[in-house]
Amino acid sequence: MKLQKEAVLIVENAQAHNIEVRILGSVAIATYVGAEIASRPSPIKDIDLITRHEARTVFQGILYNSGWRVVEELLLLSEDRETYQHPAQEYTVDVYFDVVDGNHPIHLRDRLGLSFPAISATDLLMTKLQRRFPRQTDTWDCCALFTHGIASMEVEYFVRVMGKDWGLYTTALDNLRNLIVSCPRAREGIRRLMADAERGAKSWQWYVRSVLGRRLKWWNDVFDTKISEKRRGSL
Repeated sequence: MKLQKEAVLIVENAQAHNIEVRILGSVAIATYVGAEIASRPSPIKDIDLITRHEARTVFQGILYNSGWRVVEELLLLSEDRETYQHPAQEYTVDVYFDVVDGNHPIHLRDRLGLSFPAISATDLLMTKLQRRFPRQTDTWDCCALFTHGIASMEVEYFVRVMGKDWGLYTTALDNLRNLIVSCPRAREGIRRLMADAERGAKSWQWYVRSVLGRRLKWWNDVFDTKISEKRRGSL
């Protein structure tokens, strides 16, 4: 898969400069599921990466020297994310710093060293489950990850994260319930993970927020910073 190879090259180039960069998103899914990625309902259109905030300047230089240029008009939308284009490539590279700040933030700063070249299967799953309104491709990604990456899931860590944030817990468990229907090959693993999260210890902040429940919006809106197909084609 071309994008997977390109992503690994970027990660290895950063490693040569003593910068920890890891692959996120659907390209990361491909590193776990292998050839099965060919059956994904929609092709992968970009590369998602994450590194630490203090590595921003050095990593920007690495990308710049490889021909990538930041999309400046998108910089105001998020301080934790940058989008890059290359005149010779149809895909973009999105770079996150410390956190995947979606409908619910997934903090990865201290977990980049746990796996290579992609983030851990547990963190990858949480970046998918944090979506309040998952897409068809997110559902496929989760099913594939449960099928191929369940053995490497850090259940205790997953339960601990869920027990700190009622909003993330609520969105994630809503999605897991839907996955029971969508992922017949992984139903038992999904049910076990849900049961562990439901039984796990909860923080006092979790309980305070749970009092308001679904009467108050529990997720953050996210601006779409993806480059349109028309824009890509104009390069």
